[in-house]
Amino acid sequence: MHVQVYQRGGIKHHLMLKWAACFYANRLMGKETADTLSVNIKMCVCGLEPDDMGDCTPSNIFEVDKRTFTIRIRKTMSFATQLRTLAHEFVHVRQYATGQLAGFPILKWNNKIYDVPYDQKPWEKEAFKLEKKLSKALSRRLYTDTYYQCSKCHEYGHNARTCLVFRAQQPFMAKEFAT
Repeated sequence: MHVQVYQRGGIKHHLMLKWAACFYANRLMGKETADTLSVNIKMCVCGLEPDDMGDCTPSNIFEVDKRTFTIRIRKTMSFATQLRTLAHEFVHVRQYATGQLAGFPILKWNNKIYDVPYDQKPWEKEAFKLEKKLSKALSRRLYTDTYYQCSKCHEYGHNARTCLVFRAQQPFMAKEFAT
């Protein structure tokens, strides 16, 4: 999958956003389908509605075979919230890519237009449900990934905060691990 991140003022978190984008796409669509996509992630402040955390649109709404998408994410949010918003928007990428969601600006879900409040739209219900699962899966992957190396004991698979070797070596913590 081709992922490009755009952000004025630096490249903060670009690699992590790209990695998370690939992780979400592979989880939602499988690697074979995900590899056919191109996604531009724009970290922005303006262009979004005041209450919006992000949005997702096909880059060319006139293409029949949707394979290129633009995701905009509010860059003033915490990084954790940005990752969760990215998960939500990747559900919409999958919905567009599979044809479940179509049209712009008037959206159709399975060829039906829904005139209901935002939180009652079926594509949003699914996105909110799956964003939680994707976020948890990403967290688990980050904390169990073999590339995650502890800065205290230099072992892989945990961080300094959860390092039992380091904590057992500390006199004030030794009592906790003696039992």
